[in-house]
Amino acid sequence: MGWFQRTFLNTPEARIERAERYLKVKHYNNARLELLELDEPAAKDLLHQALAGLVDINLQEAEARFSSGDYSGANEHLLLAKNFGATQKQINQVQKIGKEYQKQKREDDILAAQKKKKIDVVGNDPIWSLPADDPRLRYAIHLDGYPLELQERLLSLGQEFSQATLSIEEGNPKKAFNTISNFVEREPVARFERARAALAMGELPSAISDLMMFGKEVGHAEINNTHSGALLGQLLMQVGRGRDGLSELDSLLTEDTHPTLKIVRSQILEAEGELDKAEHETQNLLKDYPRNLPIIRQLARIRIKQGNRISAANTLETGISTCCTPGSCSSQPMDVAALRMLAQIYLEDRVLPERTDEILSTLSNHIREPVWEDAYLAVLNARNSGAPFAEETAKKLLAQLKENDHRRQWVIDAFSLA
Repeated sequence: MGWFQRTFLNTPEARIERAERYLKVKHYNNARLELLELDEPAAKDLLHQALAGLVDINLQEAEARFSSGDYSGANEHLLLAKNFGATQKQINQVQKIGKEYQKQKREDDILAAQKKKKIDVVGNDPIWSLPADDPRLRYAIHLDGYPLELQERLLSLGQEFSQATLSIEEGNPKKAFNTISNFVEREPVARFERARAALAMGELPSAISDLMMFGKEVGHAEINNTHSGALLGQLLMQVGRGRDGLSELDSLLTEDTHPTLKIVRSQILEAEGELDKAEHETQNLLKDYPRNLPIIRQLARIRIKQGNRISAANTLETGISTCCTPGSCSSQPMDVAALRMLAQIYLEDRVLPERTDEILSTLSNHIREPVWEDAYLAVLNARNSGAPFAEETAKKLLAQLKENDHRRQWVIDAFSLA
């Protein structure tokens, strides 16, 4: 089959040949997409190979995420692996490795904390000289992330409370929630720990209630690198109570200028559609944190919603060149999310094809396993190249999304679909 037919035709033969080429270079997801809905025996065999490759890649990525401490990302890749056909035995093996990484990280953190404290042992060993796996030491490290005056109040709650707190990280948040509930009336500081347990269970309304009461009865504070007021604002935004979140943050910002409060406030303004205010506050944040890529992406996203796509693209280009240039003293890892946003703008608007090709090439070198957005970029690129199968593939991408998914509008607008 010739190059043109192999590249652009949507016949089963062309799709099978494209899938074979994708498999040779280990682009398993592209191969899978080509083979879906084909009944030919050859297609089924190739699809089996593609799924096996996707399983292997996602299991490897899950293990890598566990090793880096990204447990949420690891579980996402385990779910992907399961969706692609991984056996429960394969999942269990990686989960076991993940638990070993988690245990090792806890021990490393404890050892680092021990060195940091540099306590000289006189007489009976103090807390910081206990073995690394001792729960008393783990709890002491957890409490060390609280303001000093709150540490003393939590210490008075005793062993049952400390064990319940530790059980959140040990994967038993429901037990922790029930036990901690016995302490919240006696000591309001305990509400923050019960909110953590509720979050681990996915019970957002309960977490919101406890964080609100924590703020009223104790006062919001930074605890273990999380500002309780900023967390409350984020949760209110997630459940559709953005206005309440703004009120909470506005009351805190009169006395507390913690940066995460300002960041969350700008995010809520964006979610509530107050784009001009959101843009202004995000610009101010960038003055203080000029190399913060998530804030750069946020500003670009706001400008896209405003219809100012050229300015959004310039924001991303500047951020990528400033923050991700190899060899510079401020170089950060290449920001894949920023590259995807930039490629989407150029492809949707059909502009700067040479720069777009460069971005897509860079993305291909930094993505181990493509996600839905990568497939969307690929079909946009096919559309811009005049491929006859682009619209049909776009419809399949659209069918993968739930009715309330905001990405549906991308596909509908780009391909003029009803």
